[in-house]
Amino acid sequence: MKRIPLLAILLCLTVSLSAQERTEANSQVINIGNDGENSISAEDGGLSLMLNGYEFLIRGDKQSSSKPSSKSVYTTRSRRVHFGIVGINAPNYNHLAAVELGGNYLVGTDYVGYSGEEANLIGFINHKSICLTTNIFTLNASITRNRLLTFDLGFGITAENYSLNNDVSLEYADGKLQPVALDPTTKKSKLRTTYMHIPAIFNLNIARNFFVGVGVNFDVLLCSTLEYKKPRHSIEGTMPLNPIQVGITGRIGWKRLYAFVNYSPMNFYKSEVNIKGHRLSAGAGIWF
Repeated sequence: MKRIPLLAILLCLTVSLSAQERTEANSQVINIGNDGENSISAEDGGLSLMLNGYEFLIRGDKQSSSKPSSKSVYTTRSRRVHFGIVGINAPNYNHLAAVELGGNYLVGTDYVGYSGEEANLIGFINHKSICLTTNIFTLNASITRNRLLTFDLGFGITAENYSLNNDVSLEYADGKLQPVALDPTTKKSKLRTTYMHIPAIFNLNIARNFFVGVGVNFDVLLCSTLEYKKPRHSIEGTMPLNPIQVGITGRIGWKRLYAFVNYSPMNFYKSEVNIKGHRLSAGAGIWF
């Protein structure tokens, strides 16, 4: 008989906790301190850390479509900072797409000490050159409370292909690039470069779905390869390319699609090579 009141109390507590959980919409908040501005909460499968009015969100799965809890830990001073893998869980004001696809060009070329024929042979066919960027990781922060101004920082890989002219290859010797005729059985030579890509961009969100952005790109050359077809083979590390590239970028977009233009004022080749040229790429950012 003594167990009946105890069971009744446990039943009432269970019903009360269940109702409270439904009211809080699956949001668990742990306050740190007495001012209410420092807290840790779990919501929608992610972790939210509030420190002095700044909220840091780390998400491990897709965002929930449920509405935010009425007991939100956000304050009027809150500015959100998101960490995530692009394409898996990116907030709607993250303007770094999972994939950027476009064409790449070498512009402003000046072949000092080369004849016109040599310059033509060692130049690239720009309309056949393409670039592909994959942004693997991003950090997205709201600078203003209303998200009018946001900041994106990314980390990824950029691959560029430069098609060569007239079935020739390039050979570097004695401080000069020389065109070398390909074997008749070898076709379609091209130069492929791979960079570690770090974009840092400020975005102005003019309307709910429209934005423009400007920033800089930091690129570190990982490898350069001369590739051939029929038969397919490649030669790595023979091109005298500048290992560091710093450039500017501009974007304009709507929702999660945008057009971009990247330009590097730094020389494509190393200083000892008497060739001047600058990387230029343009294309679109695509979400999946």
